Amino acid sequence: MKKQKVPAGHEITPQPVKINWAKVAGTALSIFVIMMVMVYVNVLSRARKAYMKARKSYEYYRNPEVKKKDLQERFSKEKAALEKRLNMGGLQNAISRIIGAKGKISQEEFERQMEVLEGEQEMLLGENDLKYALVWHQTVVEMFCPPVSRYVRDSLPRIKEYADALFKQGLYVLAREGYETIERFDKKHPSYRKKAGKDWEAMVEESKGMIPVCWERIDKEK
Repeated sequence: MKKQKVPAGHEITPQPVKINWAKVAGTALSIFVIMMVMVYVNVLSRARKAYMKARKSYEYYRNPEVKKKDLQERFSKEKAALEKRLNMGGLQNAISRIIGAKGKISQEEFERQMEVLEGEQEMLLGENDLKYALVWHQTVVEMFCPPVSRYVRDSLPRIKEYADALFKQGLYVLAREGYETIERFDKKHPSYRKKAGKDWEAMVEESKGMIPVCWERIDKEK
């Protein structure tokens, strides 16, 4: 097939593509801002979760009966779930397998899992929850900062308080780690001193002074 000739004066001249760079830059900036907000919200949410775990651990430390009650409820719930699987009928077991749920277990498996559950319960009841409270507050400060959120600000004095208590209990390694968290935060966020005032400065200096004391006690125990 022959190509048709375009009559003179009717040729189509390609037009250069015009890019609105201001619009592109505005869109890119908007995307960046949205991403930063999402990151901020995510970090803040995770900081809050760690903070709440710290407060729960401290509540258990101060009120052992509350801890015992919560752990007993957890134990009873998991035991009931195991008993349900032990007594599961054939049809229910088949359906559970199809949908990917946990199926029937044997008497031997039930006894094995109950032994694990009882051992776990005994271990949790005997744990020193103050050290977990310290670790969770350290997590808030070390892992989810910046930003210096209210969870971070509230965790800092608690870290010092719990480190002092653990030092008195003879748990010098944990105490030292708490003091070092205070020291590291102060180095990373020097401007915080101006906002927090003299109480924070005193806390930092006390923490720095306690670090070599902890090392001395640790060396003596070796």
